[in-house]
Amino acid sequence: MSDSDEDLIIISLLCAENERIMDVKKKKKKWIADIPRSRNQEGEYHYLFPRLLSDSARFHTYFRMSKTKFYKLLYWTKPHIQQQDTRFRKSIGAEERLMVTIRFLATGDSFKTIGESFRLGYSTVQEIIHTTCAVIWEVLSKLVMPEPNKEMWKKISEDFHNKWNYPNCLGALDGKHIKIQAPAKIGDEAFPLKTYLMRPYPGTQLDDESKKIYNYRHSRARRVSENAFVTCFNEHQPTEENIPTEAVWENLPRLGGNFVNNAFQVREKFKHYFTSNEGSVPWQRDRIRRGCRREEE
Repeated sequence: MSDSDEDLIIISLLCAENERIMDVKKKKKKWIADIPRSRNQEGEYHYLFPRLLSDSARFHTYFRMSKTKFYKLLYWTKPHIQQQDTRFRKSIGAEERLMVTIRFLATGDSFKTIGESFRLGYSTVQEIIHTTCAVIWEVLSKLVMPEPNKEMWKKISEDFHNKWNYPNCLGALDGKHIKIQAPAKIGDEAFPLKTYLMRPYPGTQLDDESKKIYNYRHSRARRVSENAFVTCFNEHQPTEENIPTEAVWENLPRLGGNFVNNAFQVREKFKHYFTSNEGSVPWQRDRIRRGCRREEE
């Protein structure tokens, strides 16, 4: 076989391989293009959503919220997320945009998975979720997390005093373990004792009953935040996958001097108040002593 024949064979093989690759790309492109076209027949909004509306239990399982809450949220957000149709294409409606976003928040699925379920492109899903989440925060933050004023602070303080027997308290802090990709420079100095932020006495310092009583009263008042975390966790069931984060967390600064001494003094005043005739509750000593007996057993 001559060199020219070998060259022709090589060229023919290269052309055949190139044609095969082009065919694969065309099929893939056609498949991708067909996904949006099938949205009206196979997308979850058009196919599944009408069926969910007729079954309240399945609706709640799918969205982690009731139909009433979904449509109330739609009422608030629709003016901000509804888009206009153009001469070339029909826009994605506010109801579908909200459904995509709530489904993402309820499951933690990837944009790709959400896109395949709703027969939407990746970039479209990304735009819908980012835009709608921003609108939800803008609308709901004013309703459920308004900036506190003097009267609100007074009402919060009165509620803590009346319901949990803890005076001069404006809130409770707690934490919930959520799996994330570990950010850089993260420390473990959460909730340090400050003049405006109380924490229980450490276990190594519980050398008298008054400190145990303080810890009991402190934990009793903090229960509101624990209950809130449990409710949210049970309702929304966060994903088991590690949540990515780009944040750089800094260790909280160590405090010293008069600031720490003042914080200790504030906690001591609460401790004395909780064991005084004015500030004690009838059942606290019995509760503490029962706890001690369990430890001894």
